[in-house]
Formats: sequence, C-alpha cells, structure tokens
Amino acid sequence: MTKEGLEATKRILGSNRQYFLVLVSFVPIILWSYLIYGARALLLEFTAAAFCALFHACAAGFKKSVLRRKAYLFDLSPLISGFLLAFTLPHNTSIMVLVIGCAAAIAAKELSGGLGANIINPALFARVLIGLVFPQSTTLSLSFDTSSEMSGLEAVLDGKMPEAGITDMLFGRVDGNLGELSAWIIILCGLFLIVNKAINWRTPIAFIASAAAFSMFLAPESVSYPHYICGQLFCGGILICAVYFACDPVTSPHTNTGRLIFGAVCGALSVVVRVFFKYEGTYIVVLLAALWTPFLDRYLRPGVFGGAKAPKSANEATSAPVIANSKSQKGALSPSKNEEPSGKKGEKE
Repeated sequence: MTKEGLEATKRILGSNRQYFLVLVSFVPIILWSYLIYGARALLLEFTAAAFCALFHACAAGFKKSVLRRKAYLFDLSPLISGFLLAFTLPHNTSIMVLVIGCAAAIAAKELSGGLGANIINPALFARVLIGLVFPQSTTLSLSFDTSSEMSGLEAVLDGKMPEAGITDMLFGRVDGNLGELSAWIIILCGLFLIVNKAINWRTPIAFIASAAAFSMFLAPESVSYPHYICGQLFCGGILICAVYFACDPVTSPHTNTGRLIFGAVCGALSVVVRVFFKYEGTYIVVLLAALWTPFLDRYLRPGVFGGAKAPKSANEATSAPVIANSKSQKGALSPSKNEEPSGKKGEKE
C-alpha cells in the first residue's frame, strides 16, 4: 500500500471515527425505510450517497490538480451528507432532483470553507434549496397510512391532532420522509451516538425539551396535550434535526452553554414556525441558527483565571523575559546599598 493510501486509511479509521459511528447509526433508519417503502427507499438513499461521494471526488481532484491545494479524496463526510439528504425527502422524490441536491450539498461545503471549515451543513442546505426550488418534490404522497386523508405532519401544521395514535407515531406506522418515519429508532440512534461520545447530549435534549414546552404552550384548546405534543415531536424533522443536524461538530457551538442555547432556540422556533406559518420550517430554522454559532463560541467561551496576563503584542512577548533576566542578573551581581564592598570592609578592619 502506498503512503497516500496508508494516510487515507488512518484518516478513515482514526480521525473519522465520529463519521463512522454516524454511518453505523444510519443502518436501522435505512432498514426501517426499506420495510415501509421498499426498494424505492434504498434506491434514493444509496443514490444520494454515491453521487455525493462522486461530486466530492471531483472537487478534491480539481483542488489537488488545478488549485494545488491539499484535498482528501478518501473521506466519509460525503456519504453522511448523501444519506442525510435522502432521509429528509419523501419516497416519491425524483432521481434528478436528488442528484441536483447532491451537487448543491458538495458545492455548498466547498464554497463555504471546505471540509471542517464549512459554515453551513451541506445536506441541510441542499434540503432547504430543494424545498424552495422544487416544492413539489418535498410533498409526500400517502401510501402507508391509507386510512387518513393527510399525513401526521400535515395534520399538525393544520392545527389538528394526527389521526394516528401515539404508539403508531412512535413506532413509525405513519407516512413521512424516509428518515422521519420511526421516532423510537431515531431516539435509539441518538442514545447510541451519545454513549459513544459522537455527539454531546446537551444539544438534542435542549432541542426536544424546548420543542415539547412550546408545543404545550401553543397547543389549541380543543386538543389533547399529550397527543398534540407527540405529534409535534414524532412527525416531521424535529427529531432528526435534534440528533443529527443540530449536533454537526462543525456548524454547532463548541461550548456547553452554547449547545444548550442553540438547541433550545432551534426547538422553540421550529414549533413557532409550524404553528403561526403553517410550514415545516425546522430545516430552515436549524440552517439559519447555525450561522450564529461563531458568535456563541466567541462570547460564551469561558475565560482563563489564575494565569499571567497575556502580552499585548509579539514584541512585548519576546522582550519581557529579556528585561526580567537583565534586572535579576543586575540585582545578583551588584551589592545592596547597606552592604559595603569586601575590599573596603577589610581596610577598615
């Protein structure tokens, strides 16, 4: 194996451990979507992952050969972006729209700083773009829950309780996007990532708790509070955003206080947009909230106590030790005012 191949393997097995755990957590979501929607779900999910990897390889080759910049061809992040994009789309999405979304995701990552420096989540940006440019591609055609005229999310957006019971919504016996079907699977995937320290627990807990609280405060008077709150949480993109998009290690805050604030704001605004605008705005809310991450990291980072004051400039940093050493040496070599030189002291005696 070449040196470049060894470095790529180390990246995949070492620094990409978090990415690997996220991919492992996708397995039950993929299997459940296959049980509900069949081979069509697998086609969309693996097509999105393959095209994201292809576009990433093209971008890495262009950066390495034309721009003469360092680029990583072997990386798991485009696979994650592809699967997440497919999870946020319904089973009736066209392949062409999906491929356009994959291209938009990789372009957004490269143009906003590249791997590890992108200010927006690529899959989240692509999902919002598809929803704005191709709104019909995000409209779900009912196939599983044929007893109701609207999906659970559509009922919630209309200010009504979903016809499906809490158990059906929890265990995914309702229609929804590919990755939003089963609430209990997403919750288990989140616990798996938290236990393995792939994500921080503060962000999803704050997200879900805030969404539940605002769902209770803004619930219509004629509905059952537990049923309506579960409809808000289990239908749509709140859970998948809380576990995956809001916990993106690049675009989410890096302080504990920032994570709590970020999750709480995303959960609250997601419900507010649903109630007052009758629109599933969870993805847009998380995308826009991520733009404030640098400010949260800057103003909520704790200060350092007990250390020496940092020098104001580089010149002071290099000159300060020299001045201190010269003064100490001068004090050690020169006699004190009360002490006379040894030669004069001997003459007096």
